[in-house]
Order: sequence, then structure tokens, then C-alpha cells
Amino acid sequence: MSDICIIAIGTCLPYAEKYAQFKTLPEHIAPEFSPFRFSNCQTDFLGHQFREIEIDFKKFGIPPLFRKAIASETYLALKSAEDAMSSIDQNSWERDKVDVYCGTSLGFDVTYDNATKVSAVKSCAQLVDSAPQAPAFVDSYKDEIKKKFGCTSHDRVGEMASSVPARIAHFLKVRGKCQTIEALDLTGLHLLQLAQDVLCQPDTDVAILTTVQRFNDELICQLVNQKYDVNKDEVNLCEGAITLVVKRYEDACRDKDPILAVLSDITLEPTKKIIAPEKRPSLNAKKILCQGQLGFGLSNHVFLTLVNQIAKQELDVCITDQCIHNQNWSLQCDRKGSHQKINIKENQDIAIISYSPFAGSCSDKVNFWHKLSHGEDDICTLPNSRLNHYAFVRTGAAQKLSTYATQGSYLRDLDKLDDLMPIPIMPIRLRQMDNIQKMSVICASKVLENIKPGAKNGVILASNLCLSQERNLISQSRFSHIKAINTDIPEPKKAVLTNHTLNGLTASGSAELISKTFGLNAQCYAVEAACASSLAAIHNGVRALQSNRLDTVLVGGFELPTNERDMVLCSAQMMLSKNKISPFSQDADGFSPGDGGALFVLKRLKDAEKENDKVFGVIRSVSGSCDAKSMTAPDKDGQALAMNKALSLCEVNSEDIQVVEAHGTGTTVGDVIEIESIKQIYQTTARQRPLQIGSVKFNFGHCFAGSGSLGLSKLLLSLEHKQIPPTPLRGEINNKLLIEAIPAQITQANTPWLEHNQFAALNSFGTGGLNYHLILQKEN
Repeated sequence: MSDICIIAIGTCLPYAEKYAQFKTLPEHIAPEFSPFRFSNCQTDFLGHQFREIEIDFKKFGIPPLFRKAIASETYLALKSAEDAMSSIDQNSWERDKVDVYCGTSLGFDVTYDNATKVSAVKSCAQLVDSAPQAPAFVDSYKDEIKKKFGCTSHDRVGEMASSVPARIAHFLKVRGKCQTIEALDLTGLHLLQLAQDVLCQPDTDVAILTTVQRFNDELICQLVNQKYDVNKDEVNLCEGAITLVVKRYEDACRDKDPILAVLSDITLEPTKKIIAPEKRPSLNAKKILCQGQLGFGLSNHVFLTLVNQIAKQELDVCITDQCIHNQNWSLQCDRKGSHQKINIKENQDIAIISYSPFAGSCSDKVNFWHKLSHGEDDICTLPNSRLNHYAFVRTGAAQKLSTYATQGSYLRDLDKLDDLMPIPIMPIRLRQMDNIQKMSVICASKVLENIKPGAKNGVILASNLCLSQERNLISQSRFSHIKAINTDIPEPKKAVLTNHTLNGLTASGSAELISKTFGLNAQCYAVEAACASSLAAIHNGVRALQSNRLDTVLVGGFELPTNERDMVLCSAQMMLSKNKISPFSQDADGFSPGDGGALFVLKRLKDAEKENDKVFGVIRSVSGSCDAKSMTAPDKDGQALAMNKALSLCEVNSEDIQVVEAHGTGTTVGDVIEIESIKQIYQTTARQRPLQIGSVKFNFGHCFAGSGSLGLSKLLLSLEHKQIPPTPLRGEINNKLLIEAIPAQITQANTPWLEHNQFAALNSFGTGGLNYHLILQKEN
């Protein structure tokens, strides 16, 4: 692997709001721990916690509309990034090649507030069930709920983990790739590995890495303490954010950057395998934190340990530890690098050797293709079991804590997931698993025949980083807040907390579950890049293969947005359609949510050919950008930048592309901007026939984190069947699209795809201006 180096550090910790303060801690020991406090109690937990967090919105360019919705975690991350960047010269940087990657664990403060608000509405509705007076009864309490918890039209944006790197990119005016990952106490290690991987490719020169952690509820502290359980002692927790700015070692030497530490071997090994450091003293991360009284920071664990060694100038060491999931890790941290120039690796082609979609009423490729090829949609009026109409549905203008939309593509088998599990799982474990985790295991069982246990495997899953299981548990723990609104609301049955509870709450728990269920010994984490999450996860898998860190990767993503919380929060932003999603139509008025996603197995093409794997398609390249001009409005130049970067990494010309599977959200602004960006890159007179453009969202709605996975599944099935399925227009085409100039068509009928070399592009973009683009090929 390549040597990378840290050229700047920033902190925002309760005992050191800047790295300069961290370096000057007396004897490098933090102050005494103090009791944690939450909104309704002071607990026995001791640690370092922020009491009040003041936010300088203007400095960080946060408009008034968003200020009441922004998570405190976002501000801590911004402050640490600002601190890091204050010490280095950025003038020579190529801004389009500066990536921002963040790491978090568990829900934000605003996430828990949003979950509690929706739970309060539902609890009030249950008092009158389906009586005729139910809507009026519930509405009388909604104002009380708004007063108690606050309520804005941008609540959903504030709770998204991917909004953190988007805010940082906007503040620093950089336009590289952005995403947030989660892996509990391994989060920082996976960020460093991701930096190693991306710096092996020419579309990244600098990686800004930020981990941030708050403990927003006493219950979360209990679960972390229960899981971490060091020698049966209570864990002292620490909140805060840490930013590391990372470059290639030889680039930092050339640019005369301050080299604070050089990182070479960043290793994660299966359980019980002992890591023997070579010729370097070995230090245990837990002991480092304990001796410095720094506290356990969960997401910050690796970074906090590393920063402490750098601040003390105690380098040329191997830092080791065992994570919550019992895997061992080590990190070589030196003063100097090898001075060997990193060879930017050629953009190796990546083979897709297995895949399986799971969406709406379609749990396999056969039914999925039937819907696509017949131009059918899976969208219908949601039943009361998925959307309580009495509590939430209000027609007319958008109202907070209500939804005007009733249409979606919901997972019909949601209540049958336990029966669909491919192997028996302990009942206590099964009860505490999120539905996303169950879907992931069911889908993984269909694609894993080509993954060998014991090989260098990875499982990287796209997801919302705060699962419904966590939101529900926190809502229950805050019942006293809900009870204060209406004393008649019955107390819910308290959840039983076990050693499995934390695993069932986390997005990375889905990846870990797959690894353990199928004996993969894989490196596992979760990714969120808003609605571009699936392509972000695929990007990470591709880079890990191209850097030779992993040999086989299971990637993809799932989300279940046809739920009351998401529909209420999206309605507040007027994002949903009042009817059905209508991509590229003159009558487009928003999207319909859809449950689903897909998984894919990736290998380097040369390895797949050597092992005689069936190759369904070849990923020629994938790249991305972040324009972040607005947290909600897309930007054509930002999307075009992602497309251009993806094409520049492979020997594919824009006129070679025959099909673009667009993001196609069915919003008036979104569709027009996306077609304008496609026109900017793919317009050419050399095209043999019109470019075919479509969107799988017509068929299955918008699956959020899973949407890119369904788009890629559609393209792979189209390659298999040598047929481009239609995206039927509901009404007339939007006359602002101007696709004739590309030239292009919105595919309206099954169209033969018979070229010897088939080339397609897949486009995804998400809230905060997070854009990803993928180039796919199959040779017949």
C-alpha cells in the first residue's frame, strides 16, 4: 500500500476546541471526567461532554432557513475542519480533486428529535384509532408537539449524516467527492484506508477526513458501555470532532507541507489473528486513551489515539487495538516516509460477477425485469399499516408533521422477512435486527456463491446511517417527553437491551451480519451520500480493488422510505408527488418513495477472467463531485464535473455512451438540471443514434440510498437481455428538457441494444450536491 501523510490536524473537543490547545494539555492529560447530562436527567456516566454549543451560522455559510434544523454534530465537524485548514496553504490545490470524507456513529440530536415528534403524533392518533374525529383530535396536538420539539421544513436535511461533508466542502470551497461512513469504533480506520485507496487514483489529490461523535441519549451510553465493556469497568465517553488532512507523502514533500506523521500499514484482521509489528514499539489504543484520560470517542477512537501520539511527538510506533466486533487492527505511524514515489495506479476495470435486486413487490431479477420490460410501475396507495392516514395524511398545502402524499412502492414482504431469512438466527438476535439488516442478509444469500471465505473480502453497504430500529428505541426512551403532551398516552413496553441491541441499530451492523452469517471475515462498513449513497459505496469498493487492498467486495445499498417519518419530513420540503412520480414529464411534481435496493459482487476483471467467473458487466470507471451551492437544489456544473471525471479515468468517449440511466427524480428543477448536465457532457455530432435516457424511479419510486443500486440492476438486466426498457411519460415531455440537441430520447418502448460494445452511464446525485457517475461496459 502507499504511504500517506497527515499535513494538518483540527480538533473540537470539550477540553480542546483547537489542536493547539490539545498539544498544550499539561502532561498530555485531559481534565477530570464529569457526569453526563441529558435533557431529562443527569446520569452516572462520566466523561467529556459538551454542555452548550454555540453556532456561528454566518461564518459557515448556513442560511437562516436551515439554522433550526442543523445538527450540533455538523457544527463540531465544521469547527474541527476550520481548525485544521487554518495551518496550511491551500492556494495550490486543485479544488476538484479535494475529497471530504466524514465518519459518524449513531443518530444526531436532531434525528432523535424528529423521530420523537413523529412518534408523538402516532401515539396521539392511537388514542382515537380510526374514529371520525381522529384527524381533528391529532391536529389539535400537533401544535403542542411543534412547540415542544421545534419543527422546520428542513428537518430531514439537518439529520442526514451526508450533510456534514457537504457543509465542509461548501465552507472550504472544494468540489471533490463527499460521503459519510459508519463502523462504530473502526470508523476512523476505514476512513484512513479509504484515503489510501482514493489517493492511488488521479481524481484525488487531498483527502479531508473528519470524525464526529456525540452521545445524545442515556440509552446510547448504556449500549456502548455494554458492548465495549473493558474489564467489566464502566467506559468514560468523550464527544467531539477531529479532522485530519491527508496527502500522498511525495506530494507533501514536493509542496513543502508540514508532515506531522506518515501512515504506511493500516491493517484490519479477522478475530484472533495476532498482528506482530515489525521493528516498532507496539502501543495499545485503549491504554493510550486511558492514560491520557481522553475518554472513548467511538467514531473518534482511532483518530483520537493517533492525534494524541502526534501531539506528544511519540511516533515510529505501531498502534494496535481490538474493536467492538473483536477484529484486530494496527496502524504504523512514523515520522518519515520511504521517499519512494507512489505510482498512480492505472484505472483497472472491475467486473460485476453477481447481483440481485429486491424492491417493492419484486424480490428477484425475473419479476424486476418483468416490470421494467413491460413499462409497469409498482407504485400504489400505501395501506394504513404503512402510513396511518388518520394521523398523517392531510390534503392541500404542505403542513408540518403531516404528508399530502399517499403513493409509494412499498416492500410487500416486510412482515415476512423473518421467514425469508436464508439460515436460522437466534430469536433474540432476530428480534433486535433492523429490517434493513434482514433485507441485506436475504439479498446477500442470492449473490455470494463467488465469494471465498478467508480471502481479502469487503462488505460496503449504502444506507441511511440511523436505522429505524435506533429511532424507535430512542423514541421509547423519551416517552416522558411524549407523555407531557398528552397524559392519556399509554407507556410503551420497554425494550429488552442485550449484547445484540447495538448491532441491530447500526448501518454497519448490516455489513457485519452478512460477513458473520456467511463466514466472509470481511472488512465492513456503511456509507451515506444521500440519494447517491449506492454509487458512493460502489466507488469505495472499486477503489479498494484497484489499490489491491481487497480482492472481492460485496457492495450495494437499501432503504425503506415508505414510512411515516420519511414521508412527513419529505412533505415538509414539498419533495413528494401528489400523484405518482413522473420523470421527465411536463406534469412532474416530485417523487414517490420506494422500498428497495440491490447487492453486487465485484472483482478485478483480470481476476474474474482467471477464475472463469461469469461477468455481467464491467465498471470502467466511477467518480464524483460535490457542488454544495445549495443543500436542496441540484447544480448542473457539479453534476457535469462528476460525469467528466468518470469519463477522464477511462478510455471511453462521450459519443461511445449509448444509454444513460438518469437519477430522474421527477422534480421539475431536478430533471431539467440533470438533462442540462447530460447535454453539457454527452452532446456530440458523432453519435451513431440518439442517446437513450431512462429512470428506474418510474417503476419503483425513489429508494433514496438504494436508488443507484436499482439503476445499476436495470442496466445489467438490459445488457443481459440486449434490450433497453422504457421509461413511459405520464403526459407530455417537459418542454424545457431540450434533449434533441444531444441528440437523445426518453426511451418510450423496448429498444434493441445490439451493439458489439455496449456502453452505459449511471448518474446519481443527492442532497447537499453529492454527485456520483459510473461508466459501464459489456462486450458481446
